[in-house]
Amino acid sequence: MVVEHAIGRMKKFKIMGSIFRNRLKRYDDMTSIVSGLINFRAMMSSGFDLNEFVV
Repeated sequence: MVVEHAIGRMKKFKIMGSIFRNRLKRYDDMTSIVSGLINFRAMMSSGFDLNEFVV
């Protein structure tokens, strides 16, 4: 169920839900950026303290 939710979140960014309209070699970069944003949002909504990682 977790994987389906993650794919659904990526579809909201239209990275997996439609045709990628950019250079194909940038697809990996865009997927990594969107995945990072989704993970960041999940961490922040679960009460993650960002100050632990700020130097």
